[in-house]
Amino acid sequence: MKHTAVALYAFMLLFGYLSYLVLQPFLTYVILALLFAVLFHPIYHILQPRMPKRIATLVVLLIVLLCIVLPSAYFGATLFVELSGAYQATRDAGISVFDQTSIANWIAQTFGVDVRSELQEIITQGAAVVTNALPGIITGTGAVLLGMFIMFLILYYALQDGPVWLQRGISLLPLKKNHRKQLFEKVKKETRALLYGQIVTSIFIGVLNGLVLWAAGIPNAVFWAFLMIIIGIIPVVGAFLVYIPAGIYLLVQQHWIPGIGVLVLCTAIHLFIDYIVRPKMISDAAQIHPIFVILGALGGIALMGVVGFLIGPLVLSFFITLLSFDYEN
Repeated sequence: MKHTAVALYAFMLLFGYLSYLVLQPFLTYVILALLFAVLFHPIYHILQPRMPKRIATLVVLLIVLLCIVLPSAYFGATLFVELSGAYQATRDAGISVFDQTSIANWIAQTFGVDVRSELQEIITQGAAVVTNALPGIITGTGAVLLGMFIMFLILYYALQDGPVWLQRGISLLPLKKNHRKQLFEKVKKETRALLYGQIVTSIFIGVLNGLVLWAAGIPNAVFWAFLMIIIGIIPVVGAFLVYIPAGIYLLVQQHWIPGIGVLVLCTAIHLFIDYIVRPKMISDAAQIHPIFVILGALGGIALMGVVGFLIGPLVLSFFITLLSFDYEN
């Protein structure tokens, strides 16, 4: 009997690993589907008593499509156009500035750096990177579309059966019944707190930094604010990818005070919300220590990519909760 149990667990581990390899190409979309299910399940819970289950699920899928997928596609396409224009303007302005002023001569004499040649080299390398990336973007479109189909398919069933999946998964753990119930409620509470906390703080980052860009005279500040809201959920980088190039663009245009103001103010806003407001808000709502929110998000991104900013803190919290159960025993 003992050998049979060992063989059973060995086969479970083997096929569990094989299942992971099968799902690995689409793991990001699977995780996104489960996160969206948690985020939009309250809406499904409101709609479901008023209409058939399938109709309520399709309505929620339509809301996800209209609120997240289509705006992301639009901002992606618009971003490409904006960056193309900014690249051309920065290139022309940058070369003109270093041709018509004494800045280049002063830098060359002081630091021994030929700024104009360095700038042209950076521009050439940037153009080569974009050119080399285009074939990959085009060929990767099919994989993205397939991944989106898988995400919506999983989301469809997760909205209907997600709580049952979670209960069954927790029921497999060798815990007491009251501990399983506590763990079930804790996972639901912390996941929603992480999601809502990330979204709310990202809105603050995007709006406040967008106002700074508008005040500094950056064109299309509303668009850049929306973009910072979308990517602001990514710790460390996020909005950094928008306001740092904007500040450099202003400096290249010789708008020194607005350029320095954008770099200093946006960085201060970003760091304050990212490392003080966001961990505090999430820790208060989910009862997770702020240090676990920060370390979990950074480690999760390093391990799993963008979706790791949510998975990392949940894994650490899950582990600490299990340790507390063991301590009680």
